[in-house]
Amino acid sequence: MTRKLKTTQKQHAATPRQQLGNLRREIAALDAAFLDVFSHYLNRRQALAKLVGSVKKSARLPIRDAAVEAAVEKRFVARIGKLLDESFARRIARAIMKSSRRQQTR
Repeated sequence: MTRKLKTTQKQHAATPRQQLGNLRREIAALDAAFLDVFSHYLNRRQALAKLVGSVKKSARLPIRDAAVEAAVEKRFVARIGKLLDESFARRIARAIMKSSRRQQTR
């Protein structure tokens, strides 16, 4: 879903306010595409977490697994830690895992 920025002569002649408006529309379009993909990812992850919870319940295993959670956090940091910020990547991973744990207890 890579999208090139639209740069035309008309945009170069636009006022700063118009340029900002154009850029913000581009950002809004990217945000919408990101949220579509992210929503699909979260729905699928939540469904899998619910299945994991069922397996854990039948096996009488605890919901939390520190080693698995550390590995998930490490993956997030490796993939997006430099792009955003390592602590932010950790917060995202932790929030997603918290939501997954809630699904596992249902």
